[in-house]
Amino acid sequence: MVNIMFTNEVVFEHRFWLQILGDHARFIFYSLAPNEIEPIKKAKQYMDKYDELLAKAREQLTQSELDQLNQKAYELTYEFRKFKLELMALTLTNDIKVHLPTSFYNHMINELEEYILVLVAASEGENPIFHPIHYHLRWLSDAVGHAASVAANMDEVEKDMIEESTWYEKEFTDLFMKSVQVEGYLRTGLDNFPSLERLNEQTVNTMVPFMELLEEIMALRTDGRLLGTLMPLMADHMAREECYYLRKLSQIAKTAKPDCDPAKPRIE
Repeated sequence: MVNIMFTNEVVFEHRFWLQILGDHARFIFYSLAPNEIEPIKKAKQYMDKYDELLAKAREQLTQSELDQLNQKAYELTYEFRKFKLELMALTLTNDIKVHLPTSFYNHMINELEEYILVLVAASEGENPIFHPIHYHLRWLSDAVGHAASVAANMDEVEKDMIEESTWYEKEFTDLFMKSVQVEGYLRTGLDNFPSLERLNEQTVNTMVPFMELLEEIMALRTDGRLLGTLMPLMADHMAREECYYLRKLSQIAKTAKPDCDPAKPRIE
């Protein structure tokens, strides 16, 4: 029974992360100027490779096939990390024409490295679950970027969405800074305490309505009722990541399980 639960969790991680990194390849592909021929070619290759592994992860796998998937995913993701770092370096020296900012690349690399942590844990037969503060530090900084990106990619006439997204950016920044301090408290040897439990609750109570906002934005952008440059896929991608974050918190911190699926098929 334990082995089945472990296997199911590893498969879930693959189905979530392989799609997330396939999204990253798409974001890079869509953002490059037409004359950036080689990076465009590489981004398309990563799109195809991640889609191929995702399709495999959605099958019913034997243990041998799952082990092979673990290895292939690790090798591909390590290569993708090098590619992202190369692109980020080019943005720092202004030697590439691309519409993704440097910090966006940084967040994508952070997420990729989280998947590598999961893959290493899975390969060692360990349940890929970590302390709540690990998830707060990883995903709250990401949520700050999400809210800022939403505001920055709204047309200037969409004042309500800009103001609401900016409010969430501040809230997530405050929660992230609180998490940095709480991480220091763990040096006492205590794994859980009331103020950490409150932080977990505050995060859930802020993240759930933000996810609802992302779903609304995705729908409005899809039918053209909301002006801006934020792709529906980007809002969908963000919502799946927030859902994953809340799912992990529900597993380790016993917060409410989110009513969503982090591994649901993407909106193209």
